[in-house]
Amino acid sequence: RIRKMSQGIILSSLCRRLALQAPKGAIGALSQGLNTSFKTSNYFYESSRSFHSSKATSGIMDLDAVKSALYPDLYDRTEQVNCSKFKSYDLVIETYLKDGKEGYTGDFDPTSPLERFTSKLRISATLYRCLGNHYNSELLRLQAVDTYVAVSEAYASGDLEPVRKFMTANAFEKMRGEVLGRQRALGGPRSRVDFAFVDPPTLNNVEQVLGAIAINPTRQGKLHFAQWTIRIKSKQVMAAYDASGRLVAGDPNKVLEVEDYWVFERPFFKGFFPRRGPTGAEWKLVAQLKPADMVRRCRAPEIVTEEK
Repeated sequence: RIRKMSQGIILSSLCRRLALQAPKGAIGALSQGLNTSFKTSNYFYESSRSFHSSKATSGIMDLDAVKSALYPDLYDRTEQVNCSKFKSYDLVIETYLKDGKEGYTGDFDPTSPLERFTSKLRISATLYRCLGNHYNSELLRLQAVDTYVAVSEAYASGDLEPVRKFMTANAFEKMRGEVLGRQRALGGPRSRVDFAFVDPPTLNNVEQVLGAIAINPTRQGKLHFAQWTIRIKSKQVMAAYDASGRLVAGDPNKVLEVEDYWVFERPFFKGFFPRRGPTGAEWKLVAQLKPADMVRRCRAPEIVTEEK
């Protein structure tokens, strides 16, 4: 508008100057030409205003779509329901099986080194694509170390409340039940467990051994859950005493080499561009695998009977 006002002032000044110098016929032709020019200019100006107005209106619609795509848990109704209902997958999507002497009789061996390697690459690629900078393998293992140390010490002391934030709700309730069962077996709350790390875990002895991804139980929407089984090695000293102070388990002078397999889980939105995921999403402990859970089971041999 300022530019058009300036143009009008310049043209008016030019018109007055020409009026003083040109004959009457020339002045009429010039004024008619100026009127035509102003009308044409106003037409394009109004068209431009209309175009920008429609673009701004569509921009509002596009902004809603962008917000829904970037923050589905806040602006997408389906994802809001899924995120509020499913805080965790709660189950182990795929159990890590340790290598054993017995063979696997199926056509496909899920414990082969090649399959495990390609599976880890596939899961990592998916998480990098969906989470972008919010997924970092080294930071995940560092968090696993911190969680392992904090939860192990809290489990020994019997007070799990400070580490509730590191576990899913079901994992926390299961561990609290184990603590209460241990206290009852040892004679009540006066019993104690002395625990210490002789060689705490570090990045050098922590490894991601198995990854898995699953969609939410409704199988609708973008909400998925990623799980990593992490092998954690450490050296510990543990001794359990009953209510009277008698040693009933462990040895305070014996160093144990421990190898644990903990499963960590994180919700995320699967898609073609990276998003952080649900608000407050973090890697949390969802399960502790026991040795019996990781035994490779083979098919029973078929018994063939000969007909007489």
